[in-house]
Amino acid sequence: MRIGIGNTTTTLQGKGSFPGIITEWTVGAGETITLHGQDGGNYLFDVDWGDGTEDTGLTTNSETHTYASAGTYEVKILGQFAGFKFFSASAADRQKLTSFVQWGTETVIEGLLGMFRGCSNMTYLATDTPTINLNPAVTLYNSAERMFESCSAITYLDVSQWVINGGPLIYLANAFRQLRNCEYLNVSNWDLSGFQPVASAGLSSFMEAAGADTVNGCDILFPSGQCNFYTCSGMFFYAKIKSLVFEPEFIRSGVTIGNCFLFAEFTDSTVVDLTNVTGTSNIESMGGMFQGSNVTELNVSNWDFSNVGNMNNFFRDNTTLTNIDFPSSADYSSLTLAYNMVTTGASITTAEYDNLLIRLDTTGQKGGTYGLNAGDSTYTGGGAAATARANLVAGGWAITDGGIA
Repeated sequence: MRIGIGNTTTTLQGKGSFPGIITEWTVGAGETITLHGQDGGNYLFDVDWGDGTEDTGLTTNSETHTYASAGTYEVKILGQFAGFKFFSASAADRQKLTSFVQWGTETVIEGLLGMFRGCSNMTYLATDTPTINLNPAVTLYNSAERMFESCSAITYLDVSQWVINGGPLIYLANAFRQLRNCEYLNVSNWDLSGFQPVASAGLSSFMEAAGADTVNGCDILFPSGQCNFYTCSGMFFYAKIKSLVFEPEFIRSGVTIGNCFLFAEFTDSTVVDLTNVTGTSNIESMGGMFQGSNVTELNVSNWDFSNVGNMNNFFRDNTTLTNIDFPSSADYSSLTLAYNMVTTGASITTAEYDNLLIRLDTTGQKGGTYGLNAGDSTYTGGGAAATARANLVAGGWAITDGGIA
């Protein structure tokens, strides 16, 4: 079988030697598939539709084909195809794509927005990496929002070796959201140094519910290095996490990591150490960060809390908590909100709570209306912690806790 592109002619061969994109689609009799492509990209490609028919010299981002018989068909794309975009495709169209097999070397991907969004039946079998040159002519060319969102059939996804030329990306919300059956998700080498614009949702829900339906959870490798995003809320919301490599350096002021691990479940260990996270002086909100999670111990002993104003619901609805390892010389000068920081029925150690009260009294605000709920945590009576607590109450802090140890 031969199909021509421009003035060249290429022989279509097996998967091992075919230089283009290979996909598989499952359809009923009389059903149509659509190759939804990135808007504004470059297209000049040929297609073997897998049923004995081919089209050549195609130049649009919305090519269709109708199958006479039901079945699973291997669809091969040869030439320049700027990338799939199922962002706004119908649910029926998304579900017909059942496997992505190969990227090949004959095309340049020019955009990533919504690439496989909602392709819930698609397995990801590609072992090669795409050539990516982001094209400013493509709509939201610097976005990977919803790229693999709801690709619930994927069990293993390693995109760590993707080289994204023409970046960095500045829109990444929901990129890997709802990969509910994924057991391995590696995005470790991605560049997050791009300046998040105000209109962007940043990294919100970046890996929400990853591994949620697996038995043992998902091994997650988050991008390391500089992170210039400030909206990082809900990144691991409802995820089931077997292991986590999370070592970003926050370089943008005003970072919110609220609800970051909201209702997350850790399967191998419920002791979470975040001491490899840097740039924490840029964090302003940690509200709801571990609400509803099953974390028993948290180590943030080297974090800089000086700009954190909101710790509301930090461990709300978590009754398994036994300790938070805060910095011994923490600066809480910006903190005003710590309502439901620890839920009733849970606590941190007396030593940690003593230090929290003393440091909050030493560095914190007074003269307004503030709140601190420490669950069942107890403090040492008749000493510095008791004095600090009394000073805070006199200064406007409404404090609930477990009383004197």
